[in-house]
Amino acid sequence: MASNPQAANEQEAYFARMAPMNLLPAWKVMSTYAPLEPTTPCLPAVWHYREIRPHLLDSTRVIGAKEAERRALLLHNPGLGDSAYGITQTISGDYQIMLPGEIAPAHRHTQTAFRFFIEGENAFTVIDGEKVYMYPGDLIIQPPGLFHHHGHEGEPGAPPAFWFDALDVGMCGMFESTFFHSYSEDEFPVKRSPGANRRQFGANVVPVGHQGSERDRRMFSYPYETTRAALDSLRETEPCDPYYGWKVRYINPQTGDHAMTTMAAHLHSCPSAGPPRPIARPTAWSSSWSKAKAGRSWDRPCSNGSRMTSSSCRAGSGIATRQTPRRCCSATPIARHRKSSGYGSRSAATIRRDTIGNRGR
Repeated sequence: MASNPQAANEQEAYFARMAPMNLLPAWKVMSTYAPLEPTTPCLPAVWHYREIRPHLLDSTRVIGAKEAERRALLLHNPGLGDSAYGITQTISGDYQIMLPGEIAPAHRHTQTAFRFFIEGENAFTVIDGEKVYMYPGDLIIQPPGLFHHHGHEGEPGAPPAFWFDALDVGMCGMFESTFFHSYSEDEFPVKRSPGANRRQFGANVVPVGHQGSERDRRMFSYPYETTRAALDSLRETEPCDPYYGWKVRYINPQTGDHAMTTMAAHLHSCPSAGPPRPIARPTAWSSSWSKAKAGRSWDRPCSNGSRMTSSSCRAGSGIATRQTPRRCCSATPIARHRKSSGYGSRSAATIRRDTIGNRGR
């Protein structure tokens, strides 16, 4: 910064001479591209599934699954304005609905995606020729570049199916690497029996001669019952972590690495007595739900209790929200946040996804 008016005028004239050449003095913008600490336009936000669900039902009267390609409602972080559409700048998310007999046409894209199935029966997705049936609590991985379509095999009048999607849209957009192709037919041909890849690669064995790699992501389905059993076993045998409670990580069994290359997925449980300690780390978002003990009903209050999440931005302002089943929350990067089962409840199971650079514990 010039110390006197004459020097300031000389600098402005100097900047003006460079402008036609598309040059900028680095010292004027240093604080923008090299801040002292991480900054983000994203704001802490929460989306309530119970409030979104009626709008999903209304969407079925507005447009069909085939016409919409994907009949879904995007979650839009209020801090991003109209410049981007996502939960954060790197991850987008939406709730999607399918009616009995519908098909969401086959396509493929650069983005990695996952689906967390929430509610309904007889819904499926076909990924690279394998049909994967989806049940409440299941995590479905969608590797990039594979044709996939969705469907609902229920009889007319059967309940609709609901799930949550997330994609690394913003990350692919940042690298300007997005491709999208529609398949020539609505349905991609089924070439393998349901669960074939899970049976072949999810039993701690691989075919002789098979060489797995970080690109080999064949474990499309992670059933909730199996993952929850692992989490319950962890609660029984290990002490509670003061920051996370009890937490397990979804992995690629061929490599031991994360289930996806650009997003991490976890299932964790909080203790009922007191909240975990606040922790500051880059967090994309978290979503919570807890399955009722009796049957597969997800519509009544969960018997495992509700949770409380608080997150704060740099300025110290924050939100505290009671996390009930199927709620999605967004925390600002490097924000101090904590999660607890709260309200005198016993425990709650949650899923959490972090960005690739912070996929840790």
